Amino acid sequence: MLNFELIPKIGTDTIRLGMELKAVEAILKKQLGLEDLEYDKKRNLLCAFENSIQITFNAAGEAEFIEFYADEGLSIRYQQIDLFDTPADQVFQLLLQNDELAGDEFEPVFLHKIIALSDSDEAYDYKQNHQRKIWFTIGIGNEDYLASIKEFL
Repeated sequence: MLNFELIPKIGTDTIRLGMELKAVEAILKKQLGLEDLEYDKKRNLLCAFENSIQITFNAAGEAEFIEFYADEGLSIRYQQIDLFDTPADQVFQLLLQNDELAGDEFEPVFLHKIIALSDSDEAYDYKQNHQRKIWFTIGIGNEDYLASIKEFL
């Protein structure tokens, strides 16, 4: 099981927003033991863990958005709560605390934490046999990422 703790405006406990591509690759390979890294130069996108981890880099080569896709082998925590093992409505309420919301109920963005969610459904509940609605993606970004999506919110 790969474990990540989301830290608003920082990234995660292991991958930080603003890190350069080589540093992120080193963490994924050496610290986390992942070998299936793929980098798409056109999209400035690094994918790992069978594409369940996707990191977008800006033109300067610094990580600006880290996105996780629901996977039974991932634990994405916020305040020590596994967001991929918690019903979507509870995750929504947890993230809404002391924050401002943009987007809609299908793709909410929490503006102060710069955390984005998308598409909750029972199909993504890999940890309890598809019984609960779980978010399909959970992402965390920096101010540049937020500025780049503002027009779409």
